[in-house]
Amino acid sequence: MKHGKRYLLAAAVLCLALLPLGKARAAERLFDIVVKDGYSTQTIEMKYGKTPYGYTSYYANQSLIYVHPKSKKVTFSVKRNTSSRYGNFHFAQTEMKPGDQPVGNLFNYTVDGRMRAWMFTVRKYVKPEITGLKVSYSPRVGTLTQKKKSYARIKATVKAEVPVKTVICILNEKGRAVYKKTDSADATKTYLLKWDGRASKGNSAKLKAGEKVPAGEYTVRITVHPQTGGKVKEVVRQEKLKVGQ
Repeated sequence: MKHGKRYLLAAAVLCLALLPLGKARAAERLFDIVVKDGYSTQTIEMKYGKTPYGYTSYYANQSLIYVHPKSKKVTFSVKRNTSSRYGNFHFAQTEMKPGDQPVGNLFNYTVDGRMRAWMFTVRKYVKPEITGLKVSYSPRVGTLTQKKKSYARIKATVKAEVPVKTVICILNEKGRAVYKKTDSADATKTYLLKWDGRASKGNSAKLKAGEKVPAGEYTVRITVHPQTGGKVKEVVRQEKLKVGQ
């Protein structure tokens, strides 16, 4: 029952902490939360100031914490506390067992003697998937031609439960990119790219931006980089693409 009352009180304080507190100001870093899963160390900043939502409040720059899939224990601690204004740090669990489903860990602390709270959520990292990668052509002649209104349609879905950076590259036979596009997303996203056979700016094949690429066989490569804060492998998938005369 004591735990239940503590959670209700902390939740109420958390709600109050998220309310606007006057004119927003640039965020100030107060102290750090260190999270270790046995494979990597993540540092989360506790701040005061303007939040990403435009409010002025006490908050963490990260609430959802993804840990290594093989992790058996996650530990929480506080560091970089250089001011006596902040203290009485308390985690509901300083050590916890992560799972495939989110597990909450309530963090309490005081600022000038006044209690504050923040809820962290921990779950095991779920590897993103690239599905439905397909290359088609318009007109439907089995290749991208140099004619006007001819293009290759590239479609793929990135299934992700973690923030990811997705890079779509078109590589020539030497493995050099003639086209590159980068995008970031926080969840599952479907990409539909219409490529007219022209080189993008700053390509590694050293073609002029907007120049038609030579005829030949190319590779569409999609690389997904999970942005989890820990060391995890990127996900790659590729498909062939033909460019004709």
